[in-house]
Amino acid sequence: MTQRSTQVAAVMGRNGRDATLADIGHGPTVARFRQLLLFSGVFNIVFASPLALPWTYGRYLVFLSRMNERLGLGGLPLVAASDPAHALLINTAGIDLALVGAVVLYASFQPLDRMPLIALNGAGRTFFALLIVHYVLAADLARIVLAFGAVDAMIGFGFLWFYARLRCRDQHRHDKR
Repeated sequence: MTQRSTQVAAVMGRNGRDATLADIGHGPTVARFRQLLLFSGVFNIVFASPLALPWTYGRYLVFLSRMNERLGLGGLPLVAASDPAHALLINTAGIDLALVGAVVLYASFQPLDRMPLIALNGAGRTFFALLIVHYVLAADLARIVLAFGAVDAMIGFGFLWFYARLRCRDQHRHDKR
């Protein structure tokens, strides 16, 4: 296999339709970007899905509180909402976050065609991480949530970094023409 065909294979998806000649130089970068997208989507689905159902989210919060306590992280324990409106909002957030994970997984098949969506997700994740820090500092939220915030911040910065890097390469190629 030639170097050029190896680069094309690294960029192409399963159906082979998402690579163009302009993408050939992106091969290794796009492959790493896809790995981050896949991790991000699975992360959202796995860690948000327990919040989606009335009979699982309370147990999930108890589990996280116990982990927080055993690790000696401090902060107030996480407790299930005592009124149905707040419980519904938590379930809705769980559903929405799992759906965001599914959208990110979908975007991983053709990331170069879905860059604005991915950049928006990266900005949202970064903002979410900042909100977590705010609630930990202002409301003494259980510190275990900082782990979720750290992962979201890394994913968010990663999305934005790949977005900027791939855009700069495209702009550089366009300027050379």
